[in-house]
Amino acid sequence: MDLSPAPSFKTSIRYRFLKGICFILFISTCLLSGTLAYNVDSMLQESLTSKGRSLATNIVKRNENAMMISGNTRLENVLTELITDEEIAYTTIADNQGKLLTSQFESINYNWPGLNEILPKLPKGIDLPDILEALKKDGYVREISLPIMLGVDLMGKVTIGLSETRIREQITKTVLFVVALNLIIALVLGTALFIATKKIILDPIVVLSRATSRLAAGHLLSKVDIKSSGEIQMLADSFNEMAENLNTTTVSKKYVDNIINSMMDSLVVLSPENQIVLVNPATCRLLGYDAQELIGKPLEKIFYNGEADCKALFDEILIKGFVNNMDTSYRTKDGKKVLMLFSGSLITEGSMVSGISCVAIDITEQERMRDELLKLDKLESVGALAGGLAHDFNNLLQGVFGYISLAKMKSASDGEVYKMLEHAEKALNLSTNLTQQLLTFSKGGEPIKKVVQLPLIITHSVRLALSGSNIDCQFTIDDPLWPVEADEGQLSQVMQNMVINASDAMPTGGTIHIVVRNISNDENALPLIQAGKYVLINIEDSGEGIPEEYIKKIFDPYFTTKEKGNGLGLAASFSIVKKHGGIIEVQSELGEGATFSIYLPASEKNISPAIQEESMLQTGSGKILVMDDDEIIRTMSESMLSTLGFRVELAVNGEEALAKYAQAMASGRVYDGVILDLTIKGGMGGKETIAKLIELDPGVRAIVSSGYSEDPVMANFHEYGFQAALAKPFPLAKLSEILQKLM
Repeated sequence: MDLSPAPSFKTSIRYRFLKGICFILFISTCLLSGTLAYNVDSMLQESLTSKGRSLATNIVKRNENAMMISGNTRLENVLTELITDEEIAYTTIADNQGKLLTSQFESINYNWPGLNEILPKLPKGIDLPDILEALKKDGYVREISLPIMLGVDLMGKVTIGLSETRIREQITKTVLFVVALNLIIALVLGTALFIATKKIILDPIVVLSRATSRLAAGHLLSKVDIKSSGEIQMLADSFNEMAENLNTTTVSKKYVDNIINSMMDSLVVLSPENQIVLVNPATCRLLGYDAQELIGKPLEKIFYNGEADCKALFDEILIKGFVNNMDTSYRTKDGKKVLMLFSGSLITEGSMVSGISCVAIDITEQERMRDELLKLDKLESVGALAGGLAHDFNNLLQGVFGYISLAKMKSASDGEVYKMLEHAEKALNLSTNLTQQLLTFSKGGEPIKKVVQLPLIITHSVRLALSGSNIDCQFTIDDPLWPVEADEGQLSQVMQNMVINASDAMPTGGTIHIVVRNISNDENALPLIQAGKYVLINIEDSGEGIPEEYIKKIFDPYFTTKEKGNGLGLAASFSIVKKHGGIIEVQSELGEGATFSIYLPASEKNISPAIQEESMLQTGSGKILVMDDDEIIRTMSESMLSTLGFRVELAVNGEEALAKYAQAMASGRVYDGVILDLTIKGGMGGKETIAKLIELDPGVRAIVSSGYSEDPVMANFHEYGFQAALAKPFPLAKLSEILQKLM
């Protein structure tokens, strides 16, 4: 469909061509008519001149004798026979002195048609010479004169005035005829020429002109259907080919432009001189520039280390032709560092290098996530070793705890031995803190969660950690604070570790600022945690700060810069917070101190009631089956249970425990309770054993015990069929409390 407006007729090529033809025909007609009129005039003038000379010659001959008469003799009736011709206006004879020898009557041809138009206009009494002059001027009269000779003597002359009226009339008729004929011929030829030219040349040109206008207006599918030959057909074919190529090129360019504009990664195109010639919107968004601020600038402008990084990459690209996935850094407009994964390659045209294409991916968040994963990997790599060590160590501690508890029972409470046993028990409690930290790294360790009063845990833990130090602490806590579901003991351990770390950063004293507030992450402002509600705990110190090279290592197990320390405090805190669904971040600059930020998910549950005071040591009665693969634990458990008044039977593994339980049921001596160790080396552990015991006796009352105090079975013992959980090492009072609840 032709959408281009048609030009006006006066501006069209048809009108200009038609006007040109008409002008050419007009000029040719004028030239032809003028030439013909000139030729006819020449011919008629020659004829008239010949006629006049003939008449003049005749008059001369007839008047030679008369001229020999005396000068006083007038010539009368000499011209009577000669002046009757309508082309002769007058005839005169003059002597050698120029004196007219003929009268007015003899000289003027009164039969000449033009005389009637001139004589009435002349004044009366006018002389013959004046009359002749008027006839020459107004009558288109042409004079022909011949001398009258007598021998060699000039006797006079004969003058004949010939009228050119007939010549003019003849020329006019001839010119009119020629013009009319020429116009008819020109009209026929012009029309034929215009029609032929219009069909062969003008119409194809008009079609091409309109198609060109459509093409210029953006209709890239415009084509012309012209059937011609020669240059016109070549022009039409070339136009169609050009339109097709332009459409392909333009569509491809738009497609490429759309791809470039929709890219999420940074694209920068350089000239061979290392000048930026193109940047995509993603680059501008990332760096905070407008495109015009970067176009024409050197590549160093966007690199964080400027020429140092840029030159190395640029040289490598020129040598190899490309670089792939190189770690580097860009600099934003406000000077911030952005970690980038850079790739670049040469743009070539034949053997010439026309530019360099640079694509870079913002890997800032990926690097943060990778650091987090590396921390987790390190924690997991320690987990297997830490879990086994803690389990075995807890088993050993259990024996010591048990014997100390029994020894205390057999000692006077005011005696020296009793006090020494208490000191030993406190030392063992410190040992359990170390195993607790090791267990934090063990695989599958789950906190035993409940909704806690976070402000109480924070303030109590902080004051306990800072007791006796020169460090002050200021609290700012939102009221009300959203509840948090957490393991109270683990969370207390985190706060103590964080505060001890902050106090170590201020050896000369100072103030720790702890801010606890509610925050929402509904718009994923914090990319490392999911959207939702969180409680943020900021621990800010005014120490010397953490060097940049240590920031990524402070949560690594066994990494420490302290002379006294095992490098487990921050690592354990990181693992605990991670298992609570939160994160820990740190911000620090040298000389500006450090701020640790802990994000814990808020809970919709109500806060659990306050913990009841620990009950007094109570005895009981009944028969208990103890399953444990450690002989020390079995012996100690038997002694502790016997002290509490229970009868005890022992089993090494699950198979033996099942056999004894079945035998007791068969004999009617059912056990009042069973204590099953969760992990049995080379045998059936507590998890598998309880499942089979329930099959034997759905009413079995079982306690799960383990040195892996954070095992999922320990945290969710009800789900596996147990009624209670007893973490090793446990004192006699804890065993008494659990049995009282169970029995």
